[in-house]
Amino acid sequence: MSIIQKGHFDVNRSFRISVLVLIILAPAALRAEVARIPDNHSVRQQLADVITGSTSDALATPSAVFRDTSSGTAVKFEVLTQNDDFYLLFTNEENRQFPIDSRGSYIIKRSERDGSFVQIKVFLNGNPDSFVRIFPMGDRAKMDLYLFGYRLYHDVTIPVRFRQVLTDPFSKLMALTGSTIDWSLVFPVRPLPEDRVLGGMVERIRVLLPRLADHADGAMNSKGEFVYIKNLQALSHGGFNCSGFGKWIIDGLYEPRTGRLISIESLKKKHLDLRGNPWSSRYEEERDPYFGLDWTRNLALALTHLDNSSAGPLTDDVTEVPSFRYVENVGYPIDDLEFILYELAVNEPGYFYLGAVNREYGSDPVLREFTHVVALFPYFDSHGQFRVSVMERNLETGVQSLRKRYPREYIHLVRIAASADFHPPMP
Repeated sequence: MSIIQKGHFDVNRSFRISVLVLIILAPAALRAEVARIPDNHSVRQQLADVITGSTSDALATPSAVFRDTSSGTAVKFEVLTQNDDFYLLFTNEENRQFPIDSRGSYIIKRSERDGSFVQIKVFLNGNPDSFVRIFPMGDRAKMDLYLFGYRLYHDVTIPVRFRQVLTDPFSKLMALTGSTIDWSLVFPVRPLPEDRVLGGMVERIRVLLPRLADHADGAMNSKGEFVYIKNLQALSHGGFNCSGFGKWIIDGLYEPRTGRLISIESLKKKHLDLRGNPWSSRYEEERDPYFGLDWTRNLALALTHLDNSSAGPLTDDVTEVPSFRYVENVGYPIDDLEFILYELAVNEPGYFYLGAVNREYGSDPVLREFTHVVALFPYFDSHGQFRVSVMERNLETGVQSLRKRYPREYIHLVRIAASADFHPPMP
């Protein structure tokens, strides 16, 4: 495993070093955003001779913990080798540890053979897949930016020498690239009241999860009785499958407004004029390949009709995400789902999403089917950290779990407005 991806390091020894602070004046918008990432530039300046000096001197420099005079952050300096390179690590303290992917940590990579600089990696938000990579480019530098594994910007020119970037504040890097990079997307000022509502819904579901049983094809009907979705016959014991569990969540918004649960019959309605093709229509009865798509659209529509009787089944589809192209009646790549939800949470706060997983399924023939339903809650916690709670079939999992189970597959999303008046029916 690469040392520039994961790892935590213990504190060997600590001491305080005072240095002069280099003050960089940034635009007001950038000053608000850069507060989201602890800087360690005064420590990098203090150790500039080590950063740019000989390979032998760098490798001989002991590990130590410094206090950055600009941000007050404790910063661990360490030199590590891997293959034919060595790394100068400036990792910021978080929760009394120094995780390599903590916000604002700098990882400077040099060739052990000739001492040349290979790149700088700066972690952005505590997620190992969110970072910038900075490379030498003649007498300038260039940068790539990744958020949650998605490369958002590529080869952005930085109009200063690479060696200057080594010790400059991160705020200056933001100012130099602000005409190209939307830093307000990278460092949104959060949480908002809408985030707290979403977080409250997640907590409510978590409390109730241990009380929910699992049952193939199980759901609650409009009277709160457990039945089979297929034939509406009573279950011998209560429980949900993934579709019934998704309905239970939406019922928690529907019942407080109507005094009843959503009818299963209305959710099984097929929208043959809106999806499918001559090939798939042959299997509507035998395979029902679009069940998950129709079910999630109908759940969203049940709520939307309470305020807008003219709404249709496509009204709540998520068809516009800035960095991605929507595939009609298919959705978006699950591999990019975390960043997709991040963009939605930043640009459209206050919504959660029902997802229908679209994948190749079955045999003779293999069809693309909507085989699984999940509820996705993207929000920023009280510390401003982005979270995604994935609720599916009476469990809380996560985006990484979905990516592992459904690599290179797709998920269709419908949006649901969050509400503090959320009370799922008691099983």
